[in-house]
Parts: sequence; C-alpha cells; structure tokens
Amino acid sequence: MARTEKKKEVSLFSDIFHAFPKLVPLILSHHPDCEPYRKDVIRIGKLRLCRGCTISYSLVLILVVSYILLPLLRGLFEPFSPVLIIGVGVVLGLFQVLRGVYRKMSIIWRSLVKVALGSGIGLILIGIFRLELGYWATFWTIMGLFIVYGLVGGALRLFYMKRTCDECEFGGNLENCPGLSIIRELDRK
Repeated sequence: MARTEKKKEVSLFSDIFHAFPKLVPLILSHHPDCEPYRKDVIRIGKLRLCRGCTISYSLVLILVVSYILLPLLRGLFEPFSPVLIIGVGVVLGLFQVLRGVYRKMSIIWRSLVKVALGSGIGLILIGIFRLELGYWATFWTIMGLFIVYGLVGGALRLFYMKRTCDECEFGGNLENCPGLSIIRELDRK
C-alpha cells in the first residue's frame, strides 16, 4: 500500500473517531428538538433519548441476555420450533408499521408499539440462536436482519418525519429549522 493511501486511511479513521462524540446526541435521539417531537424524546438532565429506541432496544437486550444467561428462560422456548418463534417475532415487529400509518397515536399506544417491536426483534434473535446455524451463519443472519430492519425502519421514520416537518411553520425547510440546529452545528465543526 502506498504511503499516501495509508495516510488517507489514517486520516479517515481519525476524522470518524473525532466526529463520533459530536454525533452521540444525534444517535441517542434522532428527532428534532421541537414541539411536534416532544413526546418522542425522554429527557434525563441534558441527555435526550429517543423514547421508542430506548423501549425497543432495552427489551431486545433484556430478552436476549436473559435467554443466554438463564437456563429457565431457555427451557420455556424448548417446546416451540425456532421458525414459529421467528414468525411470532416478525408479526410483533410489524406493529411498527402502525406507527407510520397512525402518527397521531397516544403516547401509551406508541409505547406499546415499541414494546411489540422490541419483543419481536428479541424473539427473532432467540429463534435465530435456536436454529443452531453455526457461528458465522448466525452472525451474518443477524447482520442481515439489522440491515433490513434499518432500511425498512429508516424509510418509515423518514416518511413520518417528512410529513410532520412539512406541517411545521418552517414547512419542512430543514435549513431554517431550529429543531435541527444540532445537525447544522455538526456540519460546521
């Protein structure tokens, strides 16, 4: 590898490494900081967390870690085929579509949708573990799942956000939106 190519790689890694702390607030709460998204965010002091991701990923983590560490929980899944567990997980995950369709849901219903999503993803992961595909096949299956979920979930989220932002007084003009000032600040740094 040529010296200039190596310098470019090191520079790119360094840029990503230094930008990451600036991106953390956006990763933790990817919603604009404004009234229409107030219910989508949990505030703990100055920290903003996405309510839906906090609920969903907490449940995924609890389910998967409990399945791995607690033999009793593993025993509860034994009578069911891995395909059935994955199927139930997919059905629960599909409740996320309701969030995009019925955007004026109450906070309770929106939270229940996220509980269903987190439970669904957790069940899908448990079902994949139970398939006993082997280490690499399991790893790549889970990576594929997250890529598909990221694309579908991201598309739904963008669709929902676009509709909400278009109704705002700024008319979806993201350059003037004070709620997205964090993104413009990142661009300047």
